Amino acid sequence: MSDLAKISAQLHSVKELCIGLSRAFRDSKQQQRRPPDMGSRVIRAMAAEARAVAFQQDLQTYVFNVYPEAQAERILETRRDPAGAMKAATNPAMTTVAGWASELVSIATVAPPVVLAPTAALSQIAVRPAVLAIDLAAGIIRLPGLTPGDFAGGFVGENEPIPVAKGAISGATITPHKAAVISTYSRELAKSSSFEMILRAGINADLGQTIDKAFLGSGAATAAQPAGLLFGVAPLAASTETGAAGVGEDLSALASAIPASADLIFISRPETRFRAQLFAPGALAGNWIDSAAVAANQIIAVDVASLAVGFDGFEFSVVESAVEVLEDGTVPAFATQQTYSSWQMALIGMRCLCDVTWGLRAAGRVAHIDAIAW
Repeated sequence: MSDLAKISAQLHSVKELCIGLSRAFRDSKQQQRRPPDMGSRVIRAMAAEARAVAFQQDLQTYVFNVYPEAQAERILETRRDPAGAMKAATNPAMTTVAGWASELVSIATVAPPVVLAPTAALSQIAVRPAVLAIDLAAGIIRLPGLTPGDFAGGFVGENEPIPVAKGAISGATITPHKAAVISTYSRELAKSSSFEMILRAGINADLGQTIDKAFLGSGAATAAQPAGLLFGVAPLAASTETGAAGVGEDLSALASAIPASADLIFISRPETRFRAQLFAPGALAGNWIDSAAVAANQIIAVDVASLAVGFDGFEFSVVESAVEVLEDGTVPAFATQQTYSSWQMALIGMRCLCDVTWGLRAAGRVAHIDAIAW
């Protein structure tokens, strides 16, 4: 190779290196401009505290030894106020200009289940625009509701009266309820480099399944939890057809049971949705949500525009010296049920608490079929 060819090759290599550095710098700047992932902030703070316990260090010492200074300070800030980490500024105008719009900056709180259990049915429904979001800080709330079609109107000519129908305003009372989960992890697992990812998956599953089990259930309202969507709702008869015909008849029956729906969605197990897609691909043109909390061969339909959902507050605690009761009931029987010591078994326990509630603003906005034939 001639000297000129060598120089040309070297210049080409330098050019490629400069292009790579330029792209890396651009991507880095873009990453800095992106809003922080609120779920990742909370999960990282939870993981950091668990790992600090596992390595027998206080949280502040651990995070400054492991993370960059700015990230360590953000972790400590999130630990002091986990709920505050789920707030983000929304900018309706030029918020950087004092006296023009800086006073208009509002703070929007993102619901804990939405960022920590995004695959839960309630989380997926809560972010839909048609759902009424309520602030649980006000305590018990009375929600007004209208039955579709109660009020009327029409095109009218000059000096003609506008037709009005007599309608009834109904409503539901929304009361805050506490959702709580306890998860345990071995000390060895907490020390692993992949613990943050494992914790994210665990919290998503534990919190999501806990909420969806009540949300999509048929239980009546109690002092501890809201009524399930299926409470007092009799199942519709399933079609006797199989294949595409059965899918069409069942989905049509569910939609017909909720007339004039503004935002109709179907909820089922993933395998049910897959069968519907296999037999009738057009069935998925509607809105469909998967949830393991739904019974096998069951499909739920709900007009989420009639649904009100509220969240408030989030807190977590990490301990290694606790006694846990192995009891699925609402009130553990400490005297008779099996217990174990997390200290004796070298386990790290994590407890999460948040206020969650929901309610329907009108009757007849939910339908379900429990035994599909296809």
